[in-house]
Amino acid sequence: MKFYLIAPLIFFIQAQDKKEDPLSDNDPDVKVEEKFAAKDQKKRYFIIQPRKVSEGKLLKPLFLLPGGSGQAENFLSFIKNICKNLNGDYVILALHSPQWDDWQKENHIWPTRWALNNVEKLKQNKEIKFSTEDFIKSVYEEVKKMRIFDTGNAVIFGWSSSGPAIYAMASVKDKISFRGYYIRSSVFKEEQYDLTNFKGKKIYLQQGNKDETTPHTWAEKAALILKKNKANIELDIFDGGHSLNVKDIFPSIRKAIKWIETDIK
Repeated sequence: MKFYLIAPLIFFIQAQDKKEDPLSDNDPDVKVEEKFAAKDQKKRYFIIQPRKVSEGKLLKPLFLLPGGSGQAENFLSFIKNICKNLNGDYVILALHSPQWDDWQKENHIWPTRWALNNVEKLKQNKEIKFSTEDFIKSVYEEVKKMRIFDTGNAVIFGWSSSGPAIYAMASVKDKISFRGYYIRSSVFKEEQYDLTNFKGKKIYLQQGNKDETTPHTWAEKAALILKKNKANIELDIFDGGHSLNVKDIFPSIRKAIKWIETDIK
């Protein structure tokens, strides 16, 4: 079991956080391709998609920011299985958290614009060249130019350490179109966001009632505040803890994305 510090909180990660060969081509169902947005070695990401896609079908992008260490290559088995469980409808764009120094990679795995402007150790670090929001934007713009995916129906998903960055993306005014935002087992600190920008956003919050690392009260607090700011919220408090190693993890991910896909009347 590994643990990672996020602000003052400790996130215990019990999912597959182990390094793999990122370009292993031995899976008969999905394929993995390594990319660097804007040809920047720090903007590393992986495209994970089904090998068999119906002719003319545009896959919908699922942007994924891993929790824990944020190192996508360490979660590839898990991410491949997510892809296999989405009925061949999605391509996953798994971002790999850049590591700027030892302190940042342990304490702010996905540094947002707010963190870079307010956390003293991040402000002092001249090596950090971009925020997580800008990283996501670079990948989004690059994928959109490919013209092979349905970016108009993109979804973004993060858990644990990446949750604050997903909230951040929902609160920015950048011209990026996400159909919905999916956050599992994380925290919410309203002072870090422009709450007025959550208006109309579809956000699915999923938290375990036995989570001792990030208690379900974080999700309940987020739901209450974001609803007041006219966001479309679905709060899913499930029977379980913080770990992703649960038998119903893939059905629960499908359930969240299905809700995001459903039009709200």
